[in-house]
Amino acid sequence: MADVANVAEVSVSTVSRVVNGYEHVSPTVRAKVKEAMDVLGFVPNRQAQQLVRGRSEVVGLMVDTLGTEYISEIINGINEALLDVDNDLLLYTTQRQRMKADTYVRRIVNGIADGLIMVVPQVSESYLDIMYEASFPHVLVDIDASNGRSWSVGITNWQAAFDAVTYLLELNHRRIAIITDQLELSTSASRLAGYKAALEAYGIAYDPDLVKEDNYLFPAARKLTEQLLRMPDAPSAIFTTSDLAAIRVMETLRLHGLQIPRDMSLIGFDDIPTATTVYPRLTTIRHPLFEMGQEAVAALLRQIESSDISPNHIQLETELVIRESCMALSPLKA
Repeated sequence: MADVANVAEVSVSTVSRVVNGYEHVSPTVRAKVKEAMDVLGFVPNRQAQQLVRGRSEVVGLMVDTLGTEYISEIINGINEALLDVDNDLLLYTTQRQRMKADTYVRRIVNGIADGLIMVVPQVSESYLDIMYEASFPHVLVDIDASNGRSWSVGITNWQAAFDAVTYLLELNHRRIAIITDQLELSTSASRLAGYKAALEAYGIAYDPDLVKEDNYLFPAARKLTEQLLRMPDAPSAIFTTSDLAAIRVMETLRLHGLQIPRDMSLIGFDDIPTATTVYPRLTTIRHPLFEMGQEAVAALLRQIESSDISPNHIQLETELVIRESCMALSPLKA
């Protein structure tokens, strides 16, 4: 920094203020310092900056698993938001194992990161308690409702399912199946409730045999689809609460010589990029995954900057995206 100060003809403390992003430096002086840094190839010492600011400038991210477009879109949103504030990202995967999650949370709370974003559908009270006791900044992502103690970001799950099933009902479908993630998840419970409400609104009796429970870490969509096809009164439409499950349903239907949407209408959930590349293009619920990631970072940074703010639940809107995987059923077949 002394070399930079000499070239820019300013004091070392002025260089320090520019390097660490402090205000009260005129635009002209700031430009001179940055020009000198470029000329000399000066790169700020990250660890020294962290000591000055009293922060690690690292944000932890805990997810169940990698390798899906669902989590990739959320991470893209998180990563872009962190780039804007020059923070690094530390990633942990749990594989839905509670012991792993507890261990990771203890490590992060002990100073590795300034805060933690969690995209883990099954939230454990044990590791939440660790963060509550430490007043540690954290955000729960893709959680259906606030627990009153944590910041969280979610979507209108009930409305999304209601809209999807209502659309199928308007197309004269009456036997509508749902393939959902594990029902102990709050999001799955809300989507099933929206499914039931749409049926009730049209005077359609709820049939539990049309509800199939999947586990997206260990997917069984093919087996579940075949169970539906073997029913004496098989469904004419399937609503899945994941685009990945919908794509597996598509593959299974084709193996059985069935065409979409002529023989089966299909709606997914998430609107991942692949939804527009499969044939036919998938009608689905747009899940604002990228925006959820950005909102999570914004909520986390608010907590890091101020410990006095009360927890809030941020709920983003979903949207039914109509493409080519559904068609109207003739009234005679309904």
